Amino acid sequence: MSHLHALCLKPQIYTLLCEGDDHHAYYLYVGATEDVSKRWTQHIMAHEACKTGRNDGWCTPAFTRTHHRPLAVLELQFVDDCATAERDTFLRWYHLLGQSKTQVRGADWCGADRALLPTDARRNGPTLQFAYDSWLHRGQAARLEGREAGFLALPRLHL
Repeated sequence: MSHLHALCLKPQIYTLLCEGDDHHAYYLYVGATEDVSKRWTQHIMAHEACKTGRNDGWCTPAFTRTHHRPLAVLELQFVDDCATAERDTFLRWYHLLGQSKTQVRGADWCGADRALLPTDARRNGPTLQFAYDSWLHRGQAARLEGREAGFLALPRLHL
């Protein structure tokens, strides 16, 4: 596998379709990696290991490790600016899902133990409210006009 490092792979932003529950038919997780196949395997293995009690020391977020089993890679983007693209992808789904404080996680907002708060942020990162307001100000929501139904149909196609 060392040959993969010599390939100079571009960063990838992925959106996982995750198992639903009594509240929502599905959940989404947005992440960044340089090897989506490896990252997919980590999410799956961590969830299975956690559920069977064999290992809870995985580096995957609790959102997929302990709560919502990944079902499919819903979306994959090869990007140059990983941080901005990951944040924009998360905010797009957050917006499309009615600013769902439970149904989508990722980027700087991974906590799974409670609903997201507008003040949530990782260390040295913007709050959710600030990031969302900036995303709106940059006209990102306007770019979605007329395409919302298409985006929202993607998860349903995989269920």
